[in-house]
Amino acid sequence: MSNLTEQDRIDLAQSILTLFEFWKIEPDQQVNLLGLPSDTRPRWLKRYREGTPFPDDQELLKRAENFLEIDSALFTTFPHNRSMGKIWLKTPNRRFGNQTPLALMLAEGLLGINQVKCHLDCTHNWIEF
Repeated sequence: MSNLTEQDRIDLAQSILTLFEFWKIEPDQQVNLLGLPSDTRPRWLKRYREGTPFPDDQELLKRAENFLEIDSALFTTFPHNRSMGKIWLKTPNRRFGNQTPLALMLAEGLLGINQVKCHLDCTHNWIEF
């Protein structure tokens, strides 16, 4: 996700915040998931909804890319009921030590986000021969 234009970062911000709203993620958790500075007030997320671009920060953009991939994988996993994805994110999972995928992502940051993505999309775990 390098070399995104300002408009790309605006569109991405709006898409990710819409996705978080669909997933029913609390604003303070959204700040955490995006890896924004700890002094970022949740109400500041409104700026992104209204057209402020995400910062040109590679870690934040990588997190955003992963959330889009997680959403796509959830749709593939639950093609007949899109709402199941938001339920799955908040259901304890043995693969994650009986914590929820959301809790893992909140606690582990980008590493946890990658773990959730790889769990859902097995193509990330394929070994090429």
